[in-house]
Amino acid sequence: MVLVAAALSAVTLLSGTLAYALEQVDSVIPDALEQVQFAVPKYPSQSLNGDTAWDMPPHPDATGNLIFNSVSSLMQLWPNIVWRHGHTMALTHIPVGTLLHHGLITPNGSVPTQPDWLAFDQEHSYIFGSQVCRLYSFMTTRDVKLLYFDGNSAANEFGMMETADLIAWGKIRPDRANSEYERIVALCEWAKPRGLDGFIRMEFHFEVMYCDFSDGLELVDSIDLLPKTDSHWPWNWNPGNAPRRDPGGSQGPGGPGRGWPPSTEVTPPTGWRGTLPTANDAIFQAVVAGSWHHRAPGETRVVVDWHGAVTFYDPALTSLIDARRGLSRTQHSLASISQEDIAKKLEEVSHVVTREGRGSGVNWGSIMHVVIERYSARLVMLNDTLAFESSFANATSRAASARAQLLVMLTPYFHAHDFESLAGGSPANSDHAWLAPIAHRCARTQTSHIPASRLTYQEELILHAVQQTTHEICRRLALMWSDAFDIESADEAEAARAVGEWGVHTKELMDWLDWSSWQTCRPGCKVNEFCYTPTWPFVVAGDRQSGMAPRCVALNDASVVSPGWGGPGGPGGPGHPGRRPGRGPGRHDPDDA
Repeated sequence: MVLVAAALSAVTLLSGTLAYALEQVDSVIPDALEQVQFAVPKYPSQSLNGDTAWDMPPHPDATGNLIFNSVSSLMQLWPNIVWRHGHTMALTHIPVGTLLHHGLITPNGSVPTQPDWLAFDQEHSYIFGSQVCRLYSFMTTRDVKLLYFDGNSAANEFGMMETADLIAWGKIRPDRANSEYERIVALCEWAKPRGLDGFIRMEFHFEVMYCDFSDGLELVDSIDLLPKTDSHWPWNWNPGNAPRRDPGGSQGPGGPGRGWPPSTEVTPPTGWRGTLPTANDAIFQAVVAGSWHHRAPGETRVVVDWHGAVTFYDPALTSLIDARRGLSRTQHSLASISQEDIAKKLEEVSHVVTREGRGSGVNWGSIMHVVIERYSARLVMLNDTLAFESSFANATSRAASARAQLLVMLTPYFHAHDFESLAGGSPANSDHAWLAPIAHRCARTQTSHIPASRLTYQEELILHAVQQTTHEICRRLALMWSDAFDIESADEAEAARAVGEWGVHTKELMDWLDWSSWQTCRPGCKVNEFCYTPTWPFVVAGDRQSGMAPRCVALNDASVVSPGWGGPGGPGGPGHPGRRPGRGPGRHDPDDA
């Protein structure tokens, strides 16, 4: 196969003119076959340098915020439930000595001899056993190399398997949404010659699609767990999503498929007293186990190899630009991708999984997490200050409170000499030039010392995404500070005007960032509850009426897994996607899928 560089000619997105400024960047990691050069598209404000104007807004088609969101959320459950349509495939590995589990639907099964599924927590494996469940536990005997599909990538509906389809079949196959056996076999056929052990995807928990149980795994335990009552629920309401068959059966290896063994009366173990677990209980506890990995650091048994994060938000994929324009992130899809762009990304991901080396070694996950930690709660507080007039006696006091919050966010980037040009008494907002060094320091602190020459193409895209994200945050903060600097001496009318403008800046910034940390339970949950957002294929009772919003659920309330999605076609009934809350920071359009 001839590897082709993803190089395009000039692209500049200014004044309505569509053009890209591309720069050839050599990957410093040798591929087993040949060295590949990928072109890194440079949007205004996406690749910062000394000549970039601090107050330049991001272009509407720039994707830095989308790449930042997608890559910063890898291997975290919550953001991939909120943003279900995955756009990133990331190289990962599970370190040696990690336990993984496999539940059998029949008590007399055996270790899989064909591609099959593994769970990270016993609760997840337990639900795939019928009335009697044998649980196999395996330990990794070496680092196992896996490709992770982000988003709700194990959901058999709503186009959430698009990235896996491209690897398995070279095109998106909605007609094969429930062809789980065919999918895992096709994926493993792609993986084997590339030295890949399998794949990771997510439903209400993360799961591994493992290609060869005889390579990289050691069976360390085999036990028969307690039988469950009502074991046919919930899979019988949607046969297309029934649990796994016996490994090696006539219809494939233990992956999601159709059919169950005949139902029989549950016989408690000898000596057992009292009630047995129900299927509801078991499935709910699997959901609870998934919630342990909601937020950063996420599923820590998986290590993301940041140098190998391949994203379909890459601005070089021109066929997706028009299709994405004007849509919220929940509506983004790969359905319109061209064959040319598919070929580029399949070539890139093949290069990523076969090359040697670890890239620059930069921990991009940590860098992005630092940015989110620094600004997430502070922007919410600022937004609340500016949005809720009733909390303050007047506009002057509200403006003073907002100024204090802006001061907190910008203080690390002030130098004592930054204000010398204002010594003559000129208004701070009459000339914004004095803000330039402050905004530049704010935007560049996290990335200015990263050795760009050592980055892979994938890392270049992450670098530009971080730069564009921090640039826009700091641009907005600096613009607000130009008014806030003198606001304590302003009259009521001027304070009211400033508060109104700052409110617009803050809302627009939060809408643009669209961090999943803002889609949460407010107020927070009690000690015996956890914050739950509807997760395929379950829905909390009443959530369709409440707009599929996050809600607090008691840790012993198994109604969270009551069947309520209306069968095939998704939440709300056949053919009708679930509805989410209205627009706003971290929320969704009511008609989004």
